[in-house]
Amino acid sequence: MDLNDPAISEKERVIAALEQAGWVQAKAARLLGMTPRQIAYRIQTLNIEVKQF
Repeated sequence: MDLNDPAISEKERVIAALEQAGWVQAKAARLLGMTPRQIAYRIQTLNIEVKQF
């Protein structure tokens, strides 16, 4: 999935980045050009259920 595709919602983009990063928030943040704090905030505000391994 193209993380820069404007057709996908922010929630889908964050989930796709998390899946690509193996649910490591810091890695997913880097993929999206965000800080880990920003992605943590998005996960909270978008009600994304983080998979725990």
